[in-house]
Amino acid sequence: MVGGQYKNTNDLILAAESSLALLAQMEDGDVESAPHDLFTDDHSSKHDAPSSYADPESSWELSELAELSTTAPVENSVLDGRAHVKVQFPDGTVEYVDVHAASTTVGTALALAWKKRHHTSKFLDKKHLRGFFQSREVALDWFLLDCGLALEGTLQMHITQASAEWTSLASSSTNHNLSISSAYQVESERHSLAQVNTSIPSVASEPAAEWLEHQVRPEEQAFAAALERFFLKVDMTDNPNALCQHILTEYTNILQAEMAKQDALSATSPFQLRQHHPLDINVGDELRNERNTWRLLFDLRQLSVLRSSQPSPINDDDNDYIDATSSDLDAVAGLDLRPLHATKQTVLSWLESIASEHVSVTSELRNMQHSRTLGRVKQRSLSFSMDPDSTLREGDHHVDKDDVEDDADLLKGVWQLVRAGRLKEAADLCIQLGQPWRAASLSGGTVCGNDDDSELSRWGNPLRILWKQMCWQFAEARPTSNLRKGKSLEAREYEAIVYGALSGNSAALLRSSLCESWEDHCWALLNAAIQYEQDGKLLHLLRLKANATDLFVENQPDYLHLYESFVEQTKSVARFSSNLSTLFNEVAASSSDVVRRQASHPHRRLQSKLIVSDVDSIVSSILKPLFQDPSAEEFSWDLRLNTSALPSDALPPQLVRFASHFVLFMTATGETFDTSTGYLIQKAYIRHLIKHSQHNLVALYASRLPKDGQASIYVQFLTSIRNADARQQGLQSIAKYCCETCPRLFAQITKDAVQVLVQLNESSDDMSRIQALRLLCLDPRHRGELLHQANRLARHFVAERKPSRVKSVLQAVPDDSLAVVHDACRRHVESVDGDASSFSWQHYLDENNPQLDQVIREFLSWTAFVAATDAYDAWRHVLSHSTGGGLPCFDDEEKRVKVLTYHATNAIALLYDVLQFEGGWLSSTTGQDDGTDVSSGAMRAACLPFVVFSLYRVCTDAIESFADLQHYPTQAQQELTLPFAQKALQLASVVANDQYKVYESFDVDQVKQLLHLLQQSASSMLDLQGRIVL
Repeated sequence: MVGGQYKNTNDLILAAESSLALLAQMEDGDVESAPHDLFTDDHSSKHDAPSSYADPESSWELSELAELSTTAPVENSVLDGRAHVKVQFPDGTVEYVDVHAASTTVGTALALAWKKRHHTSKFLDKKHLRGFFQSREVALDWFLLDCGLALEGTLQMHITQASAEWTSLASSSTNHNLSISSAYQVESERHSLAQVNTSIPSVASEPAAEWLEHQVRPEEQAFAAALERFFLKVDMTDNPNALCQHILTEYTNILQAEMAKQDALSATSPFQLRQHHPLDINVGDELRNERNTWRLLFDLRQLSVLRSSQPSPINDDDNDYIDATSSDLDAVAGLDLRPLHATKQTVLSWLESIASEHVSVTSELRNMQHSRTLGRVKQRSLSFSMDPDSTLREGDHHVDKDDVEDDADLLKGVWQLVRAGRLKEAADLCIQLGQPWRAASLSGGTVCGNDDDSELSRWGNPLRILWKQMCWQFAEARPTSNLRKGKSLEAREYEAIVYGALSGNSAALLRSSLCESWEDHCWALLNAAIQYEQDGKLLHLLRLKANATDLFVENQPDYLHLYESFVEQTKSVARFSSNLSTLFNEVAASSSDVVRRQASHPHRRLQSKLIVSDVDSIVSSILKPLFQDPSAEEFSWDLRLNTSALPSDALPPQLVRFASHFVLFMTATGETFDTSTGYLIQKAYIRHLIKHSQHNLVALYASRLPKDGQASIYVQFLTSIRNADARQQGLQSIAKYCCETCPRLFAQITKDAVQVLVQLNESSDDMSRIQALRLLCLDPRHRGELLHQANRLARHFVAERKPSRVKSVLQAVPDDSLAVVHDACRRHVESVDGDASSFSWQHYLDENNPQLDQVIREFLSWTAFVAATDAYDAWRHVLSHSTGGGLPCFDDEEKRVKVLTYHATNAIALLYDVLQFEGGWLSSTTGQDDGTDVSSGAMRAACLPFVVFSLYRVCTDAIESFADLQHYPTQAQQELTLPFAQKALQLASVVANDQYKVYESFDVDQVKQLLHLLQQSASSMLDLQGRIVL
């Protein structure tokens, strides 16, 4: 975090912040006498802390506990590379914790502050904490660096309302319940929790920030948007190649913008710690490597497009296109018509574009002609050589150190420009800084050509090979022992690799410590291979011209012999001319540890295979081992969302996203590779999106899978979302890709998802199971399945002894569902017959869809059951709230009789509707009597006896209520009770009716009980009828 010149400054800043925090606590007096705030422990003693530290169940390391018990000096934490994080509590007070910002999450920082505040090893559960940084909520599993936390930031803590479980635990502790949980919760925590729960309710109810995404790269949204636009246009465009190039450009621009954003953030935050990944992955390097890969793919495709529009290429061993009249430039230009040579040139340009980013030459206009050294010579009347090669002969003892440093800076800039393929700019830089002789030494490799057909107007270096030989020798020359200054040795090293690159001397570059990257080594070998091919072609042309004339100097035998010797000298790189894989294998086997490590990176391995157009090896040999789970025996569409660790989880999220987009792009362009591996990669990225709550992106990537894969992935995606609203939004995103194009698939997805969600498991609750039915409300064509799933869930609730939930199930079904199903059936008839004037719903269901008929019948059965139970509950409510006898007058009793009569009559009618349901309640429905808990027989046995006994109780309760009337004549009371006695006795015929078969739902004990009740009703009925007659 600090170092160098900032060390003392940072120490002062941190010490000042600690002092301010102490003063804030002492604002009202001494610390010990300061008033207790929201989190102050009113009851804990100094002996509580040591006992809590000995807690064997604590998940914190002993080193952390020791850190809390003794306050270490700020300087120690700073020197240890830790950040001094300021945590502000809801009451405005602060606490400081020293943590490693690269590996500590926000939640851990808050928990440490809580622990340090209360001097306890037990802390508030992280799920009750919420962190805010710069007025925005940050996820608890973010690392501190993810939110840019540095010295200038403050991390604010808020605490949510306690859950029911926690509240009950706290209340039990208050009652001195010596449970295991309460034994580890110190009194100070319980006191703080009690205050917190009543102090900040507004914070607990705040919605999560919209920008909050858990450890997800910000460029994922942009990549998904670009991919969606690509798929929308790919089937409509007349120029698919242009569209492919466009999306590659978009990918590159997205990554470039993200890299620039990170650079700008680090530039504006001088105290910003260097960002780390928990797997020791540099995020910036990952973005840069991916950007380079997409750019390489763009360049290779651009070459392929240009090649397809040009004349037929020339074979690599074809020399017939040149003769003695051709110029050197014609011979070199003809190489570009060779496919492999053109590929090398493209890759070389790509490597040079990467190096262009690191060019940082001086823009200061200054004289680099050793002016300081010359001034000192004149003052002291010294005598020694001042030509450019003097230091190589006589050493650098006489050269001013500033002049040596200027030379080193210039040569460094020259090397960077040469490495970036900007040789002309390197020469211009030398001229600008007063060394035109060096510019001339860099420009000797220009190939000869002519402005017109006249040989007399040529330009270029006719003795080019002689210049290259001198450059080669200069690169091979070792520094003399006379060079003592460090900058002189550095300048000589830069000079050697500059001239080694110009002469094609790859060995000089590969052994240099200044070429320590995979790109540098590839460029050195590739540059040497291209120059070897050019020299070979020019040698062939020179031989043709030598046979034709010897008027030119370069056609003389001595020069021809020199040319042949030089080409023979560079023949070691000839093996790369026909096989680029050999080049990359040699780089991978470099003696440099840095280069070997970089060569093993997936992106560089992928780039080497991409250059040789081996896409299948990229997918099967490079990507597959990264994503394949050794424990998986065969491929399946299971995302394994409940598995904590898969191989893809250990990969950087940037690499997972890249692999997914690479596979999708190669599939769209028609490349052949192992499709199962491609699906495996797609699964890994979709799993990553789901695990990190990127729900709006899942449907896009899953839509590119086969139908069976889509069905499985979509169902797992929907069932993994706990929030009903978020699940509905996820379904809407799925509908965009398959609702209209594949309606059957969409129907199957919603059906399977609902079937999974309504099942009882440990993580589900009743309301979430009911809310799952909302998935079938999106498309009107799914209303029939909605009725079926509602019936199924109602059966499960009854089997689970939760009949009260059946009403909530029916309320989740839109009121117009039956009308929607009716209209759908009518439209179907119109589409088939063309005439729906004589449409009959019942006839249609009987003839075309008997299963739907059963579903509707069952839904109506449950509707009748819920209506009956509601009426019964209303009757019981009225009966329990009605006053007993002793009403003051007849009018009051009359009002009471009317209310009781209405509710009793309504309840009896609706209960009889269930018992006398057409065809029998839940008879001949979709649930077969297979002996399961949710079969029709089990449902009837669970519900119908309840309905029968409830109906009987309504009748008897009504009779008893009317018997308590004081102002009604006896004859009137008997007339009021007679209909209810008749309804009670009527149960016998309804239960015994073979049409309704209610009796089949009763067991032996229930039958005995019913017969006993009916016997009492019959006796009461006879007695009542006798009284009325008398």
